Amino acid sequence: MTSRNYNLFFGSQIWWQVLLVTLFIAFRLVLVRNMGSGGWNEIDVLPLAKHFVDPSWLPNDWYLDRPAGYRWLFQTLVGKLIVHWGFLATSIIGRLFCYALSALGIVLLGKRLGLSLPFILLATALFCGIEEGYKQGAIADEWMIGGLEAKAIAYGLILIAIPLLFSRLYFWVAFLLGVATSFHVLVGGWAFLTSFAWLCLRYESRFPKFKQVILLAITYILASSFAILPVIQQLSESAPDRIIKPSYIYVFLRLSHHLNPLSWGWQWLAPAIYLVILAGIMYLLNKQAHTRQWLPIDNHRQELGEFALISLVPFISGVAIAIWDTQGQWLQYYPFRLGDVMLPFTTCFLGVCLIEHGWSNKYQGLKSAYCVALLFVAIGFQSIVFTQQIWDLRNFPGQQQDVTPEWKAMATWIHQHTPQDAAIISSPVEQTNFSWLTERSTIAKFKLLPQTKAAIIEQYQRWDDLSGNYVLGKYVASGKVSKQKTKEVLEEGYSKLTTAQVKRLMNKYGASYILTKNKHQLNLEVVYRHPPFVLYGNSIIN
Repeated sequence: MTSRNYNLFFGSQIWWQVLLVTLFIAFRLVLVRNMGSGGWNEIDVLPLAKHFVDPSWLPNDWYLDRPAGYRWLFQTLVGKLIVHWGFLATSIIGRLFCYALSALGIVLLGKRLGLSLPFILLATALFCGIEEGYKQGAIADEWMIGGLEAKAIAYGLILIAIPLLFSRLYFWVAFLLGVATSFHVLVGGWAFLTSFAWLCLRYESRFPKFKQVILLAITYILASSFAILPVIQQLSESAPDRIIKPSYIYVFLRLSHHLNPLSWGWQWLAPAIYLVILAGIMYLLNKQAHTRQWLPIDNHRQELGEFALISLVPFISGVAIAIWDTQGQWLQYYPFRLGDVMLPFTTCFLGVCLIEHGWSNKYQGLKSAYCVALLFVAIGFQSIVFTQQIWDLRNFPGQQQDVTPEWKAMATWIHQHTPQDAAIISSPVEQTNFSWLTERSTIAKFKLLPQTKAAIIEQYQRWDDLSGNYVLGKYVASGKVSKQKTKEVLEEGYSKLTTAQVKRLMNKYGASYILTKNKHQLNLEVVYRHPPFVLYGNSIIN
């Protein structure tokens, strides 16, 4: 990178803007559901990271003991932070790091698009400020900026790579996309393929020379080296010989909200609206550009629109594939992932470009004043929420972590009064944070899904056992499956387990206790009761 390009992209004048955008995002999201069971996945990935670095923590937990796979780099780095600082501090610090990466990319992109800082903040607020940041995707529930996990780091690196791509700084693009792939192979991989297709779209003006292509390929491969072995292992691993395939479990039973477009129903209205709005914005920006001299910012706006539309090619292909991919063998690779977030992201940023520059310049000052006023109003409302979030940290974990006072009391009792190596049967759906709060191993949780084919089949068997055997099989055979229905079947089956079935479960998994609700009566010794929960031991009452 030349000194001119360095100053253009990383000069001291942009760092205060990056800091402001980072703080702006953090003000909205940094204290939202840290280690919560819904929305983001910290309750899944952070305990995995701690166990990976410190195997003596919950050494007998089957799920936590699964291989790291593509998460190796993330688990190594973050796991060490958790061991030294704990879960909450790591969640906050890790999120701030992810927000800083995203903020750098957003500011660099905003400069390429010709946006001033207030309008950069407005676009950022539009993208990640609704529904606590969960619904950043158009339909497939994908997100870029939120909790701490591998894909949050990957997306931050991709956001930096995009403006560098538009400025033809291909070496840094290849490096950043490679590192993104090392952190999350699917997020980085789809971004790499989208960038390559973007280059090919206007081959003569964009594609680098052959010698440079070789260098870029080597750079990407080296930077993505942490993902190579997991990819080879995943592709070469043979699935256990079972009637149900791991990909079917993954796509249709567990992650249909991400991967099965045939189950999304009326939600298809959202991406359709985004596409219409984006097409209108691009038309108006193009029309405006042709009324004056064509500027570099016009090129970059067009390039961002093209990048977003190219990211929708796998998305649209996924819809076509879903018609015949009844086992999820192709859908499991998340073809909807990148396009799902790039469509709203691009709509927000190009829409704000139209707001700032789309009308007569004589109203520029007035528009900026309105924008700043709107931001101050939003910050004022958010300050009330943020103050409450800080106040709630006194009782961490609490409501934001899906921890009721009753469940917190029961988890504390289990932690203090049961052997450290005890295995405890618990609901496959509720109390996703069981192992984190009690520091005791359990059998399986619906949200916590392993990544290898053999482990997914084992997880399915554990779900089946916890729902009373054969209940899950009958449900799958009906063909009418979804994530929500699967959860309902599992929870209903668990609540109807008989004493004999529980005893078989205890013998099979070496469990000494079962946690359930008061209304679930079992002919076993009551070890502790804290309504609505009851903990049974393994002794039968005559």
